[in-house]
Amino acid sequence: MTGNEKKDEEKKGIWSSVAFRKNFLTGLFIILPIALSVSVFVFVINFILGLFRVDQIIKLISKLIERMGFEKIDAAWLKVYLILALIVFIISIIYLIGLFARYIFMRKIISLMDKILYKIPIFNKIYMTVKQIAVAFKSARATIFKNVVLIEYPRKGLYTLGFLTMKARGQ
Repeated sequence: MTGNEKKDEEKKGIWSSVAFRKNFLTGLFIILPIALSVSVFVFVINFILGLFRVDQIIKLISKLIERMGFEKIDAAWLKVYLILALIVFIISIIYLIGLFARYIFMRKIISLMDKILYKIPIFNKIYMTVKQIAVAFKSARATIFKNVVLIEYPRKGLYTLGFLTMKARGQ
């Protein structure tokens, strides 16, 4: 098939074989991860329910509810509640794992970027200063800086901008 024939076939619209194939594969790549995730999720729930004797747990919960003076709940509903609680528990665990992984991963990326930027001559001085100021402003204390000051440093005749954080107490 030549290039012109391909263009003609693509121009036929959404029902051409090329467009159908592309749309089908796109749909497949969207549905496949979802279907696999649901399958794994259902497998994990069934595995956990298989580890525990669900019927005995339901009987135990029923007895506890009755002894507390509440209305008796049907065993089928208790099983539904148990499965929902298990789903919430599994989602929470997955979320926490993702949160910690993302946090650690992001810290490593930021650390790597810092190492790279610290190696660039001249730029590293500016970057370090700006980063220190940003960290200081990000601090929990709202009034961390009292004043902006100009001090003679590192030698006579040269001045450096500084931030007054507290006044020294005289003895």
